[in-house]
Amino acid sequence: MPTSDADRYAQLRQNLAVGLDAIREAIEMAFGVTLPAASTLNAEFEIITSAIYAAADQPRPVPVIDDRPTTRITLSTGSTS
Repeated sequence: MPTSDADRYAQLRQNLAVGLDAIREAIEMAFGVTLPAASTLNAEFEIITSAIYAAADQPRPVPVIDDRPTTRITLSTGSTS
């Protein structure tokens, strides 16, 4: 457990780095891209943010419209009102 402010700050930076690495890996896997390396946490955050915005700006695929009737069978409860 960190005891000084410097230790707590170092632990926080380490936790942020681990979290950003996980986000980076998820983005790379989801979109099949390789993001450039960053030298600082701020730069890493900027790269990840840019990748998220770039993905959000991509056109969405056309939704599939299924006009076929459902094959689900509705069972009657047999109750009378």
